[in-house]
Amino acid sequence: MGAGKGGNEDYSFSSAFLDDCEATNFLGYHNSVYTLYGIHLLRHITCDLTANKQNIGQAISNATAKWGYNDIEYARNHTDWDEKEIEKKEKENGAAYLVWTGPSKTMIEPDISFSGGKGTINDPYQIATAEQLDAVRYNLKSNFVLVNDIDLSEYENWVPIGGIRDVEARDGFQGVFDGKGHTIKNLKMEYEIEGDEEGNRYKWHFGLFSNTQSSPGIKNINLEDVNISIKSIDSSSKDINIGSIATESSIVTNCKTSGIIRVSGIATNLSMGGIVVRTNRITDCTNRIHMIAATDKTNMNIGGIACIVVQDTLISNCDNFGNISGFSTSDDDVNCGGIVAYNNGTNITNCKNSGSIEASNYNAVWVGGIIAKGYWCEISNCSNTGNLSGRTYSVTGTNAGSRVGGIIADLEGHRDSKANLSKCVNFGNLTSISTHPNKNLLYPSWCGGIVGDMGPYLRIENCYNASTELNAISRNSEQEGKPYIGRICGYLLNEIDEILSNNYSFNTTTLNGSIPTENIGPDQKNGGSMTKAEIEKAIQELGFELPGELPNAS
Repeated sequence: MGAGKGGNEDYSFSSAFLDDCEATNFLGYHNSVYTLYGIHLLRHITCDLTANKQNIGQAISNATAKWGYNDIEYARNHTDWDEKEIEKKEKENGAAYLVWTGPSKTMIEPDISFSGGKGTINDPYQIATAEQLDAVRYNLKSNFVLVNDIDLSEYENWVPIGGIRDVEARDGFQGVFDGKGHTIKNLKMEYEIEGDEEGNRYKWHFGLFSNTQSSPGIKNINLEDVNISIKSIDSSSKDINIGSIATESSIVTNCKTSGIIRVSGIATNLSMGGIVVRTNRITDCTNRIHMIAATDKTNMNIGGIACIVVQDTLISNCDNFGNISGFSTSDDDVNCGGIVAYNNGTNITNCKNSGSIEASNYNAVWVGGIIAKGYWCEISNCSNTGNLSGRTYSVTGTNAGSRVGGIIADLEGHRDSKANLSKCVNFGNLTSISTHPNKNLLYPSWCGGIVGDMGPYLRIENCYNASTELNAISRNSEQEGKPYIGRICGYLLNEIDEILSNNYSFNTTTLNGSIPTENIGPDQKNGGSMTKAEIEKAIQELGFELPGELPNAS
């Protein structure tokens, strides 16, 4: 192995080390690469990993800063090759760049000690610096506490603690991490990802942590100025999971986040949450991260707090202020919810969404102020103030069309497990549009002030719609269809055990520009009618604060 010697650096390296890197898919290249660029890059990385005791992220950053981010940069800056030949190479093959798939057994643990503690539950390791935070990845079964604010700006491409790909993230972080209210700022991740030459497809993880399912708890972290940008090169990038705190989690408490997340390219599945992707329990968290996804051929799920929650999960006292934009061109679904994208058998209570949400897709879209899709769940004391919109352009698959609901886009129960929605308020304006270029095809759209589309075995009670306008459009190239729209629910199946009780709306809320005159009443799809003064009083009696001056008046 090489070692630094004064002002001169020895870049000799072990061929066995590089063979091991290749065997574990640790280091590789996107596209064919100039040989000299590869040699210089790997020598520099090897030296930094060993002699300078750096982690892999720092080593790659240093190497690419010296020799170029790709082989085209290297050729122009470090060789006397003819520019025409370089341009020809770039045009034929594109630039080649380093691909790193995450931690592996070849990583060299840096010699970093913590500021105190023994790593036990009663005496956790104390973290006071960015280097100490990065070293958590080498102690995944220990417990930690922040004793200082942390700035990660020197880490140009953060690697999730626990691993970046499914193979490395399987066990993940297993201790307790307590931020003690301190701030971790400037977490940055910028990756271009793809499958390998053998066609293997991976599950990718992006966030401060990856898998924390075996952790007793992640808590009291302020994650500020997050900047995550992911580009998927091809559809072999099977699953992309992004959660600013963690992707897979058990219990997350009292965490706050801000920043922006962007995703582009092609991916089979995208799952993104402002705080986490999946969780067993998340309470007292606030998200201010704006999330933007524009992908091709992707089944997409985006939630302001969490993405996908199932079976007895509790989400309570969580607020989302981040805007959500989800755009795809797929035969699958796009689900965007202010708190959760997909919810099955869980309890959501005392949550609020203030972010605007917009989504579009070829086939099917679900947009909900609190939840996009909900099955056999309990929702209570939740409110939405964000404006919501969904649109489908060219329906190609099942469940076609756009569904938008002020609280939930689609709610269904089961004979043995009913769905209940109570004491919820919507203030946002809603738009749902389903279009198709073929004059012979016409698909519906759903829009409801509380629920867009609803199935059997459920109860909706004591809910209030305080929006100004609801709009639902269904059309093709030659004709208009009949949308499903209502001040409380857009569509009511009226078949099996569906109960509407004591639900009300502003008496001036418009449906496609007109005040409704049918299906009016506390147990009807348009709810009972209230004046501004009446609905303000009713909402405040439920314990909700009014979001400024309500616009409607009789």
